[in-house]
Amino acid sequence: MDPFECSKDRVRQIRDILEKTQKKLQEASNTIEDAARKSRGIEKRLKNVQALPTADAPSLLETLTISNGFRQMEKKSLFKKIAILSFLGIMLFVALHFFYPDVSTLKKNNLRKTAFMEYREEEWRREGKNYRVQQTWVPYRAISPYLVKAVLIGRMTSSGSMKD
Repeated sequence: MDPFECSKDRVRQIRDILEKTQKKLQEASNTIEDAARKSRGIEKRLKNVQALPTADAPSLLETLTISNGFRQMEKKSLFKKIAILSFLGIMLFVALHFFYPDVSTLKKNNLRKTAFMEYREEEWRREGKNYRVQQTWVPYRAISPYLVKAVLIGRMTSSGSMKD
């Protein structure tokens, strides 16, 4: 498979992971917003309450205990979601650095020889030919625009995809 096509597939996979992570983060954010809205509503209702009649106290305490149990369950669930999302984020960060090498050095330093160049030289040595790969680096603007377009078109048609 073409290395260019492989990297495009990896970028698509990472984009899908990021979209899923963003969706989960949005769900967690919505849950927090709902809890805050409910809390404000309860505060407004209890604002004018000074004391409870003694007859209603046991049933209200039972209701509050059940409510606190649900809150604790929601907190655990929210913590679990945040932990999972954090783990996924860290894994994504590691995957990006593992699968995609740092190419910033290529901006200032030219490649010595590619694996294909070394393969050809080894092939020529086996055949008894005394050929060597010679490279002459030139600025991008010194390359004919027709050659640049020809290489790009050749890459697109060889991968079977003209949409990129």
